Parts: sequence; C-alpha cells; structure tokens
Amino acid sequence: MPHIKTHGSQLNMSDNISNVVPEVGQDIRFRKLIENSHDGIMLLDKDLKVVYRSSSAERIDGWNTADGSKQTMNLLIHPGDREQVQLLLDELLINPGLSKTCSFRSRHFDGHFIWVESTFTNFLADPDVNAIVCNFRDISEKENSEQQETLLSEISLIFNETLGLNESLHKVLARLVDFGDFSGAEFWLISADKKKINNVARFAKTEKLQDFVNLSEIKSFAKGEGLVGIAWETNKTQYWYHKDNENEIFKRAGAAKKAGLKRAYALPLVYNEEIIGVLALGVDAEDVPYKWFITLFENLSSRIGAEIKRKQLEQELNQIFNFTPDILCITNTDGYFKKVNPAMSVLLEYDEQELLSKSFIDIVHPHDKEKSITKLKNIIAGKPTHYIENRYITKSGKTKWLAWTTTGASEQGIVYCAAKDITYKKELEELLNKATTLARIGSWEIDLINESLYWSDITKEIHEVEPDFEPDIETAVNFYVEGYNRNTITQLMEDSIKKGKATDVELQIVTAKGNIKWVRVIGEAEMVNGECIKVVGSFQDIDARKKAEIAGKKALEERNTILESIGDAFFAVDKNWVVTYWNNMAEKVLGRSKSEIINHNLWEVYSDSIDSESYKKYNQALETNLAVHFEDYYSPVKKWYEISAYPADKGLSVYFKDITDRKLSDIRLRELNESLQKHMKELAISNMELEQFAYVASHDLQEPLRMVTSFMTLLEKKYGDIVDNQGRQYIYFAVDGAKRMRQIILDLLEFSRVGRMEDDLEEINFNKLINEILSLYRKQIEEVHASVSFDNLPTLQIYRTPTRQVLQNLISNSLKYHSEDRDPVINISFKETKKHWQFAVKDNGIGIDAEYFDKIFIIFQRLHNKDEYSGTGMGLAIAKKIVESLGGKIWVESVKGKGSTFHFTLLKNNKS
Repeated sequence: MPHIKTHGSQLNMSDNISNVVPEVGQDIRFRKLIENSHDGIMLLDKDLKVVYRSSSAERIDGWNTADGSKQTMNLLIHPGDREQVQLLLDELLINPGLSKTCSFRSRHFDGHFIWVESTFTNFLADPDVNAIVCNFRDISEKENSEQQETLLSEISLIFNETLGLNESLHKVLARLVDFGDFSGAEFWLISADKKKINNVARFAKTEKLQDFVNLSEIKSFAKGEGLVGIAWETNKTQYWYHKDNENEIFKRAGAAKKAGLKRAYALPLVYNEEIIGVLALGVDAEDVPYKWFITLFENLSSRIGAEIKRKQLEQELNQIFNFTPDILCITNTDGYFKKVNPAMSVLLEYDEQELLSKSFIDIVHPHDKEKSITKLKNIIAGKPTHYIENRYITKSGKTKWLAWTTTGASEQGIVYCAAKDITYKKELEELLNKATTLARIGSWEIDLINESLYWSDITKEIHEVEPDFEPDIETAVNFYVEGYNRNTITQLMEDSIKKGKATDVELQIVTAKGNIKWVRVIGEAEMVNGECIKVVGSFQDIDARKKAEIAGKKALEERNTILESIGDAFFAVDKNWVVTYWNNMAEKVLGRSKSEIINHNLWEVYSDSIDSESYKKYNQALETNLAVHFEDYYSPVKKWYEISAYPADKGLSVYFKDITDRKLSDIRLRELNESLQKHMKELAISNMELEQFAYVASHDLQEPLRMVTSFMTLLEKKYGDIVDNQGRQYIYFAVDGAKRMRQIILDLLEFSRVGRMEDDLEEINFNKLINEILSLYRKQIEEVHASVSFDNLPTLQIYRTPTRQVLQNLISNSLKYHSEDRDPVINISFKETKKHWQFAVKDNGIGIDAEYFDKIFIIFQRLHNKDEYSGTGMGLAIAKKIVESLGGKIWVESVKGKGSTFHFTLLKNNKS
C-alpha cells in the first residue's frame, strides 16, 4: 500500500496569525481570495471535526460545507492511511503553532478516493482562529502516475523472473490485488484455435472468494459469453454491479454474490492490437473505485499483454530447446559451449556441466579436428558455414556423426548452432556405396573380424523374418532349400572367404513363413594382406521372374487347373459385372452351367439377389478396393454360403462354399448347449435337495439311536444286579452297535458335505498347520512313542478346513495302523509340480497289499476287524472326495509289513 508523505515546521506564536488566516468574515477581499484559491481550505476544531470548507475545497473533493461538516477526518481518510495521519494530527494537537505537510488518500463525495497533499497548522491557541487550518490540493494525477509506473515496473520484474507462465501470472495477480484493494483477480487467455478463452490463473484475498474460485465449474467461455467473453468480443472493459438486476452478462453472478463480491471488471489484454486474454477483477466494497482505475488498467492492458506474449514465447522457446530431439546449443568463438540442450547431453553422454567445461575440439573425432578448426576460423572471420558434418567421440567412446547448421559470430563472439545425428545415415551411405557397385536390391555383409552377419531391411523382408531378427551364418545358410541349394551357397561362401572369389548365383530359399522363393545372391570379398576380412553383397527377390520363366505358356492352363480343382466354388466378374470365369464347383453349388452364366451380367441372371447381403458386399469391395469376407443365405435353394470377394484391376474374384450343414450343426449345438445348461441347473437343485435330505435323514436317524443307547444304559444301571453276564454282554453289544451306527451316520453326513467350500482362500503356513494337528494327538503320540518329522513346508493360498481334514485323517491313520514291534515313524514332505502342489505322508506301519490300493478309498471299505482297529472306513473316502473337489488326486504306495506313503495333490490357483 502507498504511504503518506510528511514534513513539518514550528511557527512562532508572536507572528501575526491574522495575516496567515484571518477570522472568517472579517475581510471580504481575503475571503474572496480564499474562495477562489486553487487549493482547498478546511478548518477543524479540537475534535478534528470539519467546521468550515471553502468553495475551492468543494471543487476538489465534492463535499460542500454542510455535508463536509458532518464528517470527521477519520471518515474522510482512506483506512490504509488513517493510522499515520492520526499520528501526525496527535502530534499537531499537542504542539500549538506546529505546521505539518503530508500526502494521503481522501474520500471524494462520490465515494472514491483521491490523493491530496495537505498542510495542517495548529491555530487552536489563536483566539481569532481557534482551529486547525488545512490547506490541501489534489495530487491524484501525479501520485497515481508514480504508483502506476512503480506497479508496471514491478510487474515487468515478475515476468522477468525465472518462473513458468502460470507462476508469473499468479504472482502478478497477487500484486494487483494488493495494489488496488481488490478482493480477487483472474487471468483468462485465449486458446490457440481462438474458440475459447480459458481461466489459467487466479488469486483470492478472502477465504469465501477462494472457495468461489476453487469450486467454480466454469473454466472457459466462448467469444461473447459472460463478462470475460464479452470483453474479448468488444475489446472494451466490461463492468458488473451486484445491485444491477438487469445486467445478466456475469455468468457467475450468483456464486459471486455469495462470496461477497459487489463489483467485477473484465479488462481486455492486448498485444499488437490483438486481444490475447482478459484480466478479471473483483471488489467486495460498495465504494466506487478510483477514477484513475480506467487509466491505470488501460496502461496495464498493453503492458501485461506484451509481457504475457513475451513469456509465452519464452516458454515455447524453452520447450523447443529442451524437448527437441535434435541438438541445439550456443557456443563462443573461444571454442567453448555456453548453453546446451538435453538432447546434446543424451547423444554425447556428457552432462551439461561437463560439456560447458570442455572445448568442443576436445571431443571432436581426431580425423575431423583440423577440418572443424578451419570451419570455426571461417565463422569467426565472418564466413559462416551453413552446413558442417563432423564426428564426435561420446563419453563411452562411440563415434557419432553430426550435421551442423550455424549462424555467423555476433559482435560478442556468440554462435548459435543446431545439429542432427546422422550416424545411421552415414553408415548406410557407406554400405550403399559398396552395394551400388553390385547393383543390389537387398544387402548383406559378413564381418569376419567381429564374426557377425548383417541383413538390410529388404533382405529381412525377402526372408519374411521380423524387423528385429538377428541372423548368423548358420541360420542364414539353413534358409536355403536342403540339398543342391544349401550345398551350393555353402561352397560359394567358402570360396569367397578362402580364395576371395566373387559370387553370383540364383537359388531357392524357404522363408521363415514357409514360402519357397527364388533369389539372386551376389557377393564380393574384401581382402586385406591376402586375408578376407569382410564379404558384402546383394540379395534380390527374383521369385516372380523365375516362376514366369518356368511357367511360361503353361501359366493360364495351370490357373484354370487350380481353379477347377479347388474345393471352393469360384467365379470372376469384370467391373461391369459381366461373368468372366465360372468353375465346375460353382456349377454344382449354384446350379448354373458355364454356358448360362459366362459373358452374362451377374445381376441380370440373379436379379432376385439385388437387395441381398452379397450384392452389398460385392459393391463394397469394388468401391473400397478391399477384400470382404461374409456369410449369406440364398433362399431360392435354401443354402448358406461362406463368401470371400477380392477386388482386382479388372474386376472381382469371388470364392464361396456351401456351409449349410455347418450352420445347421451350429444351430443344433446351440440348442444342445441350452438344454445342457437347463439340465445343469436342475442337477444343482437336485444336489442341493440331496444334501438337505442327507442332513435331515442323519438327524432323524440319530434320535432313535440316542434313545437305544440311553435306555440300554438305564436298563444296565437299574437291573444290572439281576442281569447275568450274558445279559450284560447283550446290553454292551446293543450300546456299542448304536454308537457305531451313530458314528457311521455322522461320517456319512460329513462325506455328503465335502465339496461345499464355505471357507475363503487364505495364506496357510503348513508347518504351523501340522503342529496344530499334532497337538490334538499329543497323548496318542506319547503312548505309542511316535516320531513325526517335517521340514520347510510351504506357505500357500488355500482353503484351511478341507486341507486340514485331509492331513488330519492321514496322520491319524499312520498313528492308528502302526506296527506292534516298532515305534511309529511318520514323515511329511512336499514338492511343487507344474500345475499342482504335492504332499506325501509316509509311515513305517503295517502296510497294505497292492490289491487293496483302490479299495481303501471306497466308502465303508475296511481291511481289518473293528476289534483290531477302530473306525467306520470313511476317513480315506472323505479325504479322496476333498482332494478331488480341490482339483487334485490321492493315491497310496505301500509294502505289506513295511509301511505306506499316501500322496495327494492340490491344484494351484484354486479359486473355483
């Protein structure tokens, strides 16, 4: 904000005060002098209230004596200047006779502020005056001019900072808002296609206005749309006032009012008489802004417009300099680079500082140093060379060819340079020069020093390999047809390498796609001191010419033979739809003889097909000159056809085949699939009902078994003293049978539930899982002195409950079926296969005969009496069903009396 300017002096009270300010009304002549003075005169009482204003004062600030007398100095002074003026007046009040001069902003009667230079003199002690006398004059034009120049200078400095365009614009907005007491400001720039004006920078002084700016969905306007768009269209400053309901040009008026804005301005920004953008300003006060506002921002219009255009150009040039793939640099006549772009650093493998610290001659190829120095001297002498080619050595030692374009040296010795990497071009030129003497089409080169083989792009195309294919001598030879062709090329290459003999031969190759081609191979050895260091040559596709020579007059006959022998129907028409060829299969499929159709118009013969799919597709092929492939139904013969039509210079070639059987099969297959889907749904419902039945049945069956067990137990307890041993044995058999029956029912229920995955996949550490299972069998393990070993089992994504059940059943069996003459030893191991995880549970138990390997996995199958080993025979059947439901399988390896190993697999990625 601007600051007031003050200076002061002490008056001698013995001076003739009346000569300075006579009493009002005493001297009419002096009164007239005061009233017509250029300066305004105002008298203030001790409370700083206005008691008198001259007519000249009213001319300056618009206040008459009556209105001005109602104002205090605080109300008249701009809020930003009040504190400093108050300090001056406080000092004046305690110093009679003191005179002080200052500059500040004073409120005009119209509401805006003007700059005044005021001299205050304390005559409160003089009885003839009894007032503070204020002489003031309007210095707005001078003050505003100075501040405008300061503002414009500051804006130029901001744009000259090393900031991006958006950062610069934001900083300028902040300065403008601060300078003009605005609430917020925005920059809008016209798009490159001049169809839109876009919001590119914004600044808000208040939180409410910041929310309005951030949340505004309008980020662009068309020409003539909204306050900004109209300013663009009219090239005139546009204005909006919140109480002016008839003014609807401000599209964001509603949101602006909520944010507290009272006024908004849109000022066109001009560069070279062309609008490049708009500056939008918002005010949250009712006061009318300074009258110098228009003058100020008219100056800003062209000044800011020019700065923005310059910054845009600077940014574009920097982007071109930094992102161009070619080298751009500035060098001095002393041979040092002054500025280099990133492309130069990448190509030469030096960072920017390394390049700036080196003379360019230091990295020029030794063979080109002298030539490069001569070119530099010519440039210094005022003879610029507009095109220079020389080689540079990169940091890693590679050679790069560069083609330079330069300006002449400036008075400061500056040279602007641009260069292209022409290394690849130079290498090709060298190869081309040799190949030209051999009249080649494709080229190849055997480098015996580096033991490498080079094929040109055309050579690769002839071989029908990928562009990145890297050949070697062995693979190159193997492209030739086995036998005579391969033996011939091998011998010729040996003669070239050993004896320096030239090669010129026509042979056949088999391409990478299996095509046999005739090629002409020309080769020439490069000998140094009697030794071959390189063989270069050409590789020409002569397949068409060679086949033409072989085919000769038989070409037409062979074509007809082929067309007549192919399984597809075929016909050809010219561009007027006249049939020129109709093979035997076409006669059979379409039921028209050659005599009926050849030399006749296709659509005259088949007039019923003019609106068919075939008619549309044939015309499409001729119009676009692109092949078409489609299927069509010909209703007169109730047939489906698969058709391919190929355009040619003379007309159209059409292949088609009868696919009626296939289409009917597709329909039947679709119907079968629908039937199968329906059956699967019915099966799923049936399975669900069976599971429900199994649950209900098992529950209903258990109830009478519980009653039998309970009553038999009560019977034994109540009548045990009168029942003999045989009776107690019968009771035992009944209770035991009921218990076993109940266990069988529970096992059946468990078996029926296998396959229903109620768990989620989770990460399972199998070492921890085995330890959990073993803790359940700790007492049994201790009783039989069992040893269980496992090590480094994996952590897998799998279903916990079913996997645990399988392992628990297998470990339980190993403990149960142990040998009486040795302690049980159990080992659990794991391995990974391509599609599965495979586990093995090995024991040294009683073993199983091979004839029972399959039987043991069948439900209720037991190999031992229940008195020998407990159980229902369901454990392995349940394990088998679980493993298979998880996509795996289970099997056993065993030797009777020595032990068993149960293997099972689990499918990887088991998410079904």
